[in-house]
Amino acid sequence: MRVKSFYNILLLFLSVIVTLIFCELFYLGYVHFQKPLHRPSSIPNLGWELTPGAELVKDNIEGIPITYFVNLSGFRDKTKGIWDKWESDDIKIAYIGNSVTWGEGVEYKDTYSGVIESTFSKTTLPIKTANFGIAGSNTLQHFAVLKNMALQLNPNIIILGYYLNDIERRRTQKLPSILQFILRHYHFSSFLMGRITTVLENWNAQIPANLPPKTEKIIKKETSCEGYAKRIINGYGTTAWEDTKAVILSMSELCRQEGVKFGVVIFPFETQVRGICPYTPQEMLSSFLSKNGISFLDIAKIFENYSSKTKLYLEGDIGHPNNLGHKIAGESISRWLISEPEFGDVFKDLSIRN
Repeated sequence: MRVKSFYNILLLFLSVIVTLIFCELFYLGYVHFQKPLHRPSSIPNLGWELTPGAELVKDNIEGIPITYFVNLSGFRDKTKGIWDKWESDDIKIAYIGNSVTWGEGVEYKDTYSGVIESTFSKTTLPIKTANFGIAGSNTLQHFAVLKNMALQLNPNIIILGYYLNDIERRRTQKLPSILQFILRHYHFSSFLMGRITTVLENWNAQIPANLPPKTEKIIKKETSCEGYAKRIINGYGTTAWEDTKAVILSMSELCRQEGVKFGVVIFPFETQVRGICPYTPQEMLSSFLSKNGISFLDIAKIFENYSSKTKLYLEGDIGHPNNLGHKIAGESISRWLISEPEFGDVFKDLSIRN
């Protein structure tokens, strides 16, 4: 009886292993042939990455179809083909960040990194950019991109496009190390967890029926874009903020060791520009960056110069700038790059063509 039970358990175990291997092979085949925009990443702390050669046409929040290309080197580009590699005499700038840097809701040429490259197109020195933005990523993930992807291209400058919700930790980053290891190397499990998480989040986002009007109003306010922004802002001053500062310092130090210039561009919530939410995070960030000698540009101060009637964000979206918002940000960053002493050595021979 014991021998039979042992063989039954062994058979069950082997069946599970074979099933898991089949699921992994099936999923790897799906990624290889279908090329979804994102795939699980084997890089520690990254979680997910862009799929080389992916192409996606998707309506943005305003209903405008946007085409997203990922080149064969694994970052957003004009095409999904081979990346136009940097030449030795190019001024090379890499951008890391979340969906704002990635350019959610706008075409590649209209992202702030694309605007910067276009702005410098009339200069005597060729300036090339690489957009390593990944939607949904946070500061710890940006550090993983910096170490494992951006620095591999030997850029002159790396710019961190910092958005205020970058202090949030992803669920997988809270898991035990052994589970994180499994998710990095068994990609079907990462895919499955992502789908389950999405279902649960959508379920939790639903407001129960027959609630008292006052309770329903409170829940709607807390789950609204405005409520989300306020919750993120209240996170500054907590452990999450301390962890974020430590990661930014590590980025700056690693760039210094590699001889790469490093700077931070801070993007605001739309609700801040409208005066609904305070600028507390920007004040804390500015103080921290200044104290540690890290060059930065606060986009909020630039957006404030425009009339409240000027639309700088996608309609109904508190986080993602529209074409005009990216254009203003890109042109402002271009001026900052050539005027900031930190980057002076890189741009010292720059001049405008006649």
